[in-house]
Amino acid sequence: MTYLLKIEQLNVGLVATRQSLLSSMSFSLKKHGCLGIVGESGSGKSLTCKAIIGLLDANFYCTGDIWLDKLNLRKCHHKKLQTLRGSTIGMILQHPMAAFDPTQTVGNHIVETLCMHRQLSPSAAKVIAIDYMKKVKLTQPHIIFNKYPLQMSGGMLQRVMIAIALSLEPKLLIADEPTTALDSVTQAEIINLFKSIREELGTTMLFISHDFGVINQLADNVIVMNQGSIVEQGLANEVLHHPQHKYSQYLISSRLTLQKRFQAIVNPNSLTKDNV
Repeated sequence: MTYLLKIEQLNVGLVATRQSLLSSMSFSLKKHGCLGIVGESGSGKSLTCKAIIGLLDANFYCTGDIWLDKLNLRKCHHKKLQTLRGSTIGMILQHPMAAFDPTQTVGNHIVETLCMHRQLSPSAAKVIAIDYMKKVKLTQPHIIFNKYPLQMSGGMLQRVMIAIALSLEPKLLIADEPTTALDSVTQAEIINLFKSIREELGTTMLFISHDFGVINQLADNVIVMNQGSIVEQGLANEVLHHPQHKYSQYLISSRLTLQKRFQAIVNPNSLTKDNV
């Protein structure tokens, strides 16, 4: 099996206090696969991503190895990491509105990014931008191209962010809670979009979420994190449906309880006396 990403004994902590934030993290992600990382807020999911793409500042110490193909990202100079971010490692964040300059049109964001990373002319970049806006199911991309971020919904901006990331043709796409700030209908649309991206483009993906339901629809393999450590990992079907660790069992049972409560509210007649 060929792995695109391999993490070996990754440790992250605070320099000032020597407090450990991530402890002995080790996992792999095969090419064209999708690895889901789940856990509650503060479990270390996003910190793991920052460590992978080299966005930890001087307040943090970091040890261990992070392999992307045959390149050890931990040994790369920060300028090398800057060139890798976007073109080799794509990143999609959870708050799309905060990622855009409100004074620039959506088209300017995409064209500027393409010109910077792929050394294209503005006219060539616009053609690619329109093409990828179509790929992420944005209707009337020529009109959207000239709109400002404040004229668009969160779901549309999230699609634009995905289009920007994909247009750079990265080897690895990291999605950090990309559906958290969206309403339930838009969440479902974005999840379906990620599924089609996997099927049509074969993109290798690291998908982070606190929602087991989202991970269940996308991931081949799953990592469960708690307080900066991996407590369980394995095939998605096994971990999500037959969890072995108590913490994994707690997260899944909590989600099932919430689902039953929601179902009782929206459709109380669907519950039998035995269910209650």
